[in-house]
Amino acid sequence: MIAGNHNDAQCYVLSAALTNDASIFQMVKPDDLDDPYRGWAHALEAVHKRYGKVTVEDYMAECASRNIDPGYMRWYRGLMSDEEAHIAFTETAGRERLMRHLLHAKQRHDAGSPTSEIADELVDNLADIPRIAAREQQAHTFNDILAMDGTFADWVVPGLMRHGSRCVMTGGEGYGKSTLIYQLAMGAAYGVSPLSDGVEFEPRRVYVLDVENWHETQLKQQLLRAKFAYSKMRDPLPDPAFWVDPARAINLIDPTEKRDFISRVDRYQPDLVVMGSGYKLVEPIGDWRVEAQTVMRTADEIRAKTGAAVLIETHAGHGLAGDRNGWRPDGSSYWLRWPEFGLGLEPRQPKQAGRRLVQSHRWRGDRDSDAVWPYGWKSTGVMPWVPCEADEFEMEAIPKQPAGNRG
Repeated sequence: MIAGNHNDAQCYVLSAALTNDASIFQMVKPDDLDDPYRGWAHALEAVHKRYGKVTVEDYMAECASRNIDPGYMRWYRGLMSDEEAHIAFTETAGRERLMRHLLHAKQRHDAGSPTSEIADELVDNLADIPRIAAREQQAHTFNDILAMDGTFADWVVPGLMRHGSRCVMTGGEGYGKSTLIYQLAMGAAYGVSPLSDGVEFEPRRVYVLDVENWHETQLKQQLLRAKFAYSKMRDPLPDPAFWVDPARAINLIDPTEKRDFISRVDRYQPDLVVMGSGYKLVEPIGDWRVEAQTVMRTADEIRAKTGAAVLIETHAGHGLAGDRNGWRPDGSSYWLRWPEFGLGLEPRQPKQAGRRLVQSHRWRGDRDSDAVWPYGWKSTGVMPWVPCEADEFEMEAIPKQPAGNRG
């Protein structure tokens, strides 16, 4: 059943709520409705929460307590299934949203806005329109889950990242975070383990968006350093499938720039995408939540299109008294909920002069228990950074002083 208009569809939702004890509100929230239907929906929901069922008498009493006209005879359409109401509401809500977006696009066109900007904004807006086909998909049952293939995606960097996994890495400024990231990326491209254990695997395709390092100097130096290290571990080195995005500045909040970037990545179908630094991927708008979500959604679109693992470099906040806020990413706490791996590289003072040490802090729990990121890294050996586990690392590092003993 498809409603003639959106008002009819909202009447179907209310009728389904009365018919089926408000179970429709698991699919269509009361706040999704317009006034006055929203107020009536909240009244029906309140009755169900109080009594576990919905009757006309209790609904009328609830409306009286809220001092609203129940409008029962105006919206009731008889017995109604949740599925009928859901489909009708999805269709008409989508139609109204479509007409609103098209009207806005025409207004921008008439005002002389660039066609490409109008098209990109319209594509983004249309992607949010609910579709009946998606709503009709059946949820997985318990037995469906048990019958699924439980094989994890294959490794992009063995022991560290699989296809589709997300890692956000923070660290001290100027202490080798970018060097480690390019060690990981070039190891994937050459098919040599970046853990300096000599393990070889099928070379991966790698795409990099580096908007912090100058490509001709700093980035080139990082790549040459990694190539020199890997040349001592695999001979001959394969010609890497490794691409660097040409952008020197980017604002992923801008729909056109975001879509162009995703299109460039999609063209190369990489196994690993490196992006950073996080604070330079968007133009600041004063809302850290939006800025963080924009980067995450861009990365998730890339994962959906390519299956790639994503490694994002960003900075840790300064925190209180310079404690770097537990090495969590600067800005929105949304970062804490998103990646499979959240790693902060804390500089530690080495016992031996001329060396550098960084300890890996998990600022969120790992989602993949088979991945084993090292306890720390030291700058000695063939590779720029060599992994070391806890005992070895603490032997190399000067012990931390208790907070109360610091001068």
